[in-house]
Amino acid sequence: MDSLSLSSLPDESHRTFLRAPDRAEISRVDPEGIAGAKKCLDFEEDCIRVYARIKPRSEEEEEEKEEEPRFRWVEREIVTEPCLSVGNGLSQRFLFSRIFESSVDQGTFFREMVRPRIVDFLTGSHQLLFAYGASSSGKTYTVQGTASQPGILPRSLDLIFNSCKPTKGLREDKESVLDLGSFLNAQDVGPEESLSASSRLRETSSIPGVDSEGMYYSLWVSFAEIYNETIHDLFERITVSNKKTRGSRKTPLKLVEDRKGCAYVKGLREICVSSADEAYQLLLIGRRNLQFAATKLNQNSSRSHCIFTVKLIRFCDLERPQLGRVHILSFCDLAGSERLKKTQTIGTRRAEAGNINASLLVLGRVMKILRDNQRLKKAAVVPFRDSKLTRLLQAFFTGMGKASMIVNISQSPYLFDETLQALKFAAITSKINYAAPSKPPRRNTRFSSILFQHKRSSTLGGRNTIVWENPPARSTLVPEKVQEEEGAREEEEDESSEEEEEDDSHYEALNNLISDLERRLREEKRKNATLESDIRMELCKEFNVMMVNRETEWQQRLKDTTERMDELSEWRLQKLESAYVVSRKRKRLDNSDEDELREKLSEVESKLEGRDIELEEKGKKRLRP
Repeated sequence: MDSLSLSSLPDESHRTFLRAPDRAEISRVDPEGIAGAKKCLDFEEDCIRVYARIKPRSEEEEEEKEEEPRFRWVEREIVTEPCLSVGNGLSQRFLFSRIFESSVDQGTFFREMVRPRIVDFLTGSHQLLFAYGASSSGKTYTVQGTASQPGILPRSLDLIFNSCKPTKGLREDKESVLDLGSFLNAQDVGPEESLSASSRLRETSSIPGVDSEGMYYSLWVSFAEIYNETIHDLFERITVSNKKTRGSRKTPLKLVEDRKGCAYVKGLREICVSSADEAYQLLLIGRRNLQFAATKLNQNSSRSHCIFTVKLIRFCDLERPQLGRVHILSFCDLAGSERLKKTQTIGTRRAEAGNINASLLVLGRVMKILRDNQRLKKAAVVPFRDSKLTRLLQAFFTGMGKASMIVNISQSPYLFDETLQALKFAAITSKINYAAPSKPPRRNTRFSSILFQHKRSSTLGGRNTIVWENPPARSTLVPEKVQEEEGAREEEEDESSEEEEEDDSHYEALNNLISDLERRLREEKRKNATLESDIRMELCKEFNVMMVNRETEWQQRLKDTTERMDELSEWRLQKLESAYVVSRKRKRLDNSDEDELREKLSEVESKLEGRDIELEEKGKKRLRP
């Protein structure tokens, strides 16, 4: 079965939330302000419930006698002692829905905190329970527990199966994963780590009035982890040797959105279970694939965020189910924030700690902006997409479900700084109201106006159901608009005759509207065809006239050009003739001048010859004696 996305729950009226201060000086605390902050927790139906669980002190912590900042709790308040090294040296107070002391065991914690959430889940609301706290504060123990002291997750599975009897799932769908349990048991696993569910402590209580007659249930589980901002399926088979090899990793999965904008993990395997033992065995199989490592603070520290999701489908007809309601219950075990100076991690562990702190930082920014948006007129953009963790949990913080937070607190003085940051995060989270999902503005289209005029009294409502016949590639929940008194939830199949008559009249009105629209469409098509033909004829005529005019124009241009070229040729010939005549005259003048010069030259030469003769004769006379 493919993943199912969350849908919006029925709209509810929200009461005014009185905001409690994050911190205050004890010497300057206004008693009325503290009373008002306590009063706001009484209206926790509209806000996120925040519970604190104190981890018992270990023997090493009992032996420590250094003067370090500590805290104390009274009723629903945790008060930190003044400390100059942290903050401004003032005491701070933090309010919770309830504080569970270190003496509270797993069973009492489950009955008083988790059981009411399971009741809401079985009666039709989506629920998220997530554990938050510093490293080695007991988050994994609270969520998963041990075989002798099971956590809230195994006990919730027992309570669900004790309250309703899900139908048997297809064996072939889960054989591959259940065989993985036998394969892991064959590896190097000690008796205390066996994947058998026979020796575990079971929850025997049940919720009366849930398993109604004529209703059938189908329970599906999935288990995913977010390791270094990469999502993996914990039901994927991976050997112990490959798990220790750095080069061999599980297949990364993509985080995508459906048409409703809800995020889901593409390719995440969901398995139908028919008993609590099967679900518990799948939990142990997924836990074996989780990323754990030893640090200075914790020998078995979680290196990834893990999310275990339970989806309950309710339907009426077992043979041919038509409609089914889907309820989602998610358990999120967040990895603890770390300081490298205290954990002394290097290499891969240092990179893991950086990714863990980065995702928790994004979660803190998301919570702070959600709280600030309740006070500001112009809401800021919530950075859900900055981290895959916040993207997966977005639906529970935007009105599509309800969330409950468990803050695990360590009494170790060495971890006081991390504990104080967890308390501040809890103070912000406790002031967040459930925001109703925003609806897009209604568009006034022609079709909507025709439909409104055709039948104003008709309304369309959806159902929080999934379709079983011809299912799509991934079933999604359809938003539901229901107005009913709190606690009164009627089944889908019990519709009255009046509603059927209204549906029939509504159906007839829609058929009439469709017929009217089809008739108008045919008329418009005929008009458009005639108009298109007329326009084509007119365009053809205009085009022919334009071509004739263009041809005449170019012929006239060619004629004018030819005439101009002829005139230019005649002008050139005339100029050439006149130039030739002038050149001949110049030649004649030049020839007459040369003759005169030649005559003069001959005369001068004859004179020179005569002079030469005279000179020779005179010379001869002088030479004679």
